[in-house]
Amino acid sequence: ALAGLEAALFGVGAVPIALAYRWAARYPARGLVQLLAVPPLIGGLWASREVVMGAWPYSGFPW
Repeated sequence: ALAGLEAALFGVGAVPIALAYRWAARYPARGLVQLLAVPPLIGGLWASREVVMGAWPYSGFPW
């Protein structure tokens, strides 16, 4: 049950990251948005996902 819950949370947490990549694909491949905005955006979303998974539902590390 815990593995299924963690997999579902991982999937839900991946949605904003996928949407950010989709948003970034609208801009030129070597443009400023792709080079300067996407890495911090994805990193921030990933870190936020890790904080939520580490704090909920059981607290502690997600692994």
